[in-house]
Amino acid sequence: MVAATPNRRVILDVDDRGRVSLAKLGFRSMQVIASATDDGGIALHPAVAVTQAELAHYLDPKAVAALEKALASADAGRVERMRLRSDRKR
Repeated sequence: MVAATPNRRVILDVDDRGRVSLAKLGFRSMQVIASATDDGGIALHPAVAVTQAELAHYLDPKAVAALEKALASADAGRVERMRLRSDRKR
C-alpha cells in the first residue's frame, strides 16, 4: 500500500464507464472508502476490510491482550509446535 500524496492536485480522466486511475495521487494496491461531498467532490479515505470474526476479536479487550501476549512470546522465541488432532495416532 502506498500512501496518497497530501495536497496534490491533478487532472484525472474519467473513461466512458466512469472509471479513473488514482495512481497519480499515490493510491495503488489498496482499498479506499469513497464519499460524495456536498459541493460535488469526492473524498477518499484509505480503508482495510475485516471479517465479522476479526471485528469481534478486535472489539474484545481480553482477546486482543491474549493475541498481543502470544505475539510477544513468539518474538521472544518462546514457541512450541502445536499438536493438532490430525497429528494424534488413533
